[in-house]
Amino acid sequence: MEFPSDLEMQEGARAYNAYLARLWEFKQAELEQRAAAAAIQLAEDTKALKEITRLELGFSSPPELEVERMSPDKVCFRVSLPGQNGWGVSFRARVRKDFLFFRGWHTIRVAIKNLRVVACLEVDHSQPASPVFHDSNVDVKLGDLSVKSSNFFLGALGKLVSPLIEEVAERLARKSLPDSIPTKNEIQRIADLALAGTPGAFTGCAPSTKDNQAKAEKVSEQIAHIHSPFGTVLDANMAKGDADGTPQSYWHFGDSAIWTGHALAAEAFRYAVTKSERATQIASKLLTGLESLVQLTDRPGLLSRCLIPHESEHFKTLEAETDLKKRRDRFFIGSLDGRQYGSLGHITRDQYAGALMGTGLAAVLFDGEPELAARARKTALLMADYLVARHFCPTEATRDPATGTRLTSVTYIANPAQVLGVLQLARTLDPERYQDCFDEHFPMWSVSWFFGWLQALDPHDSYFKFNLEHATALLALKLEQDPQRKVRLAHAFRIQRDVLKYHNNAYFNLIELMTLGDMPELLSRPKAEMVTETLHLIDQMFSRGPLMEAPPLADDETIKKVPYRNLSSESSKQEEVIAHMPIPVPQRPGTDFLWQRSPFGLESTWPLPEQTDWRSSGVDRVLPYWMARYLGI
Repeated sequence: MEFPSDLEMQEGARAYNAYLARLWEFKQAELEQRAAAAAIQLAEDTKALKEITRLELGFSSPPELEVERMSPDKVCFRVSLPGQNGWGVSFRARVRKDFLFFRGWHTIRVAIKNLRVVACLEVDHSQPASPVFHDSNVDVKLGDLSVKSSNFFLGALGKLVSPLIEEVAERLARKSLPDSIPTKNEIQRIADLALAGTPGAFTGCAPSTKDNQAKAEKVSEQIAHIHSPFGTVLDANMAKGDADGTPQSYWHFGDSAIWTGHALAAEAFRYAVTKSERATQIASKLLTGLESLVQLTDRPGLLSRCLIPHESEHFKTLEAETDLKKRRDRFFIGSLDGRQYGSLGHITRDQYAGALMGTGLAAVLFDGEPELAARARKTALLMADYLVARHFCPTEATRDPATGTRLTSVTYIANPAQVLGVLQLARTLDPERYQDCFDEHFPMWSVSWFFGWLQALDPHDSYFKFNLEHATALLALKLEQDPQRKVRLAHAFRIQRDVLKYHNNAYFNLIELMTLGDMPELLSRPKAEMVTETLHLIDQMFSRGPLMEAPPLADDETIKKVPYRNLSSESSKQEEVIAHMPIPVPQRPGTDFLWQRSPFGLESTWPLPEQTDWRSSGVDRVLPYWMARYLGI
């Protein structure tokens, strides 16, 4: 695999910056609100500063990405916030300074002009498929700082408090970064662990795949009858010891959209293999659920997370879950066909990734069911239309009652590969409208690898991020017809696969085989090795029961454990104990979708109650099974 040339990366940076400039129009309100909240929090955390008022923020200039060649095998990615000019911050506050006769609290006015944050990351790409983190630094430039006060001792006071204001401003600026920039020592600490550095021991005897089709079909029926009461997939709360009975309640409403999309994808692959009428019927039910989710909000195409009829006994369970998780601000009531439903807003890229993958594959694979395929196409394009019109900044489903403004829920600011996946699907389904848009964004392929590689520096924390990348890579690569473009689009995906290749992840393996299998030179390892491992993993997956269980792995002496610190959140200062190698599939803690959870984690994703049994939908069984059948393995 060849690394992008300097010219290709310069073109990619220009395309990405043009994308950023359009996105920034919708990003400003969110950033300014978060910065204001951060300023108030900093005041609460700083004993010498309080009562920040009249806060004004000027963040109109968008960020920019630059790529600079440092040496033949080394490039520097420089992210400037903003790219040109500078941001501005001004506020009134009360400051305490105990010095001679200046003791006590004083009111001040602070103005900072030309604030810039520049983050630089150097990457060694001497091995094109496995770039290496070389170094990083973050430079906060305050520009012009002005401190004024009505106090008689204005001049002296300004000089005394300036260092404090500079410290607070720097902390505020650093908080504006999407995630903390890792240091060389932090990266090296993870690299030294050599997690999953070798293949699993799936050699010798062949997997026992007998009756796996019957098992997969049974899971599909359970998804239809137990786990999708209102058309979208939910985890179920079962009476103790009655795993196949009638659910007492449902749970995990917030991720209903993503798993409904994954379940629809499973039925699409099943239909492509068997032409099963039952696959069509179940797919139609799931598609109806997704159709409802993109029409429930007041903006068609803005996806919602779930839907529970207002008159249902489970409506109160949805309210209770939002209260328990302190996410009441995400709850809203929408109307559809004259009927009211409870749902959750604050949509994420996760939900869109699953819903787009499911509807996109259904539109392509249900070739013998034109009506179903047309419905899927319409729903997929409705979501794509909305995302493109909003420059990939979906909004909250409801207006903020305090301000009357509508803030962005999430952005794709650091996810150009996912943007390309969405546009690939859109131009496949509607080339007349989306071909030019796809061509305009396509040069981003040459820099998109950087963002995915940066995520993969932390191969354990927030593991679900890899599920998003794989879902959109499946769309971007499976639907690409031009061999040269496919090789380029594969670059970012291949770099991430090199990090994850020995994670014993059947679903991720199958996406690599499905997208790169016709180009064996791009595979992360020999195809036969990957196929053998995947078949064993699928077989092991069917040996897991449907209930979410929490095996006592922390005390299991057969599992080698290592201390681990993550990189991607404020919890990075906390240490966690994880497995050194992927935990065997039958032993992994119960969860919603096994393949989006770290194979090194020793604990369940959520605390599991003792008085009832939580039952997972089983989408993580049927999707890889039918993908493997579709590939003929």
